[in-house]
Amino acid sequence: RQGHEWSAIIISVIFQFTYTSLFGAFASYIFLRTGHLLLIILIHAWCNLMGFPDVGRIFQHPYRIVLVPCLFLGLGLFVTLFGTWTQ
Repeated sequence: RQGHEWSAIIISVIFQFTYTSLFGAFASYIFLRTGHLLLIILIHAWCNLMGFPDVGRIFQHPYRIVLVPCLFLGLGLFVTLFGTWTQ
């Protein structure tokens, strides 16, 4: 035994399953809308390069007064423009 708590392991597995399932649905949606496999490969490579964002650290950052509005602006623009970009 490595000393990991079962609850931490289960939470980690559920989190990983959730975000990989959401990314799979996102990638499938984009492929169905655009039909471009290379685009999906590039999106997947970009996500692997960037990693999962540590959103909690943004709220602790010294420049959070700038970063937090940029985070919400980026999310809002993504949701608003997503349909247009995938036509």
